[in-house]
Amino acid sequence: MTVGGFDADVAAKNGFQITVDAAGNQESVPMSDSAKALVAAAAQAGHVDLGTIGGPCGSSWLEMARAGGSSVYFNTGYSVYLPSLWHNWAVDIFSSHGGYSFGLDGGPSAPTWDDGWTTNVGNSAGTHGNVRPGSLAVLTNGDVCYSGSPTSGT
Repeated sequence: MTVGGFDADVAAKNGFQITVDAAGNQESVPMSDSAKALVAAAAQAGHVDLGTIGGPCGSSWLEMARAGGSSVYFNTGYSVYLPSLWHNWAVDIFSSHGGYSFGLDGGPSAPTWDDGWTTNVGNSAGTHGNVRPGSLAVLTNGDVCYSGSPTSGT
């Protein structure tokens, strides 16, 4: 997942401040003790936040597997370096029997969130899916992280 912007109101409510350096790059800076502790814990877990537009903020996925003759099991989610306040997430599935869309908006959530389900796609020879472009998670420091639209198929 990549940072596609910042939400200054979210950042401020959670002890962060969005700053702009001389080159025009934005950064989310922890200001409160609790925000500093949250970032320190994420760094100890092995993540270093670049904090700039386009910097990495985690990973997202879509996995699919046959679950019987006419059903497919899907699992989608993300793993980011801080808890999210909310996410706008959708998955689109396509088979020879039609298309299906699943809205999975929600939050708040821990740094790792996922959802899985089984759906009937008929006796199609193959099924393809993607996390809809524009799916995102808003982190407690104001980072707006986009999924990158992972795909999968059976």
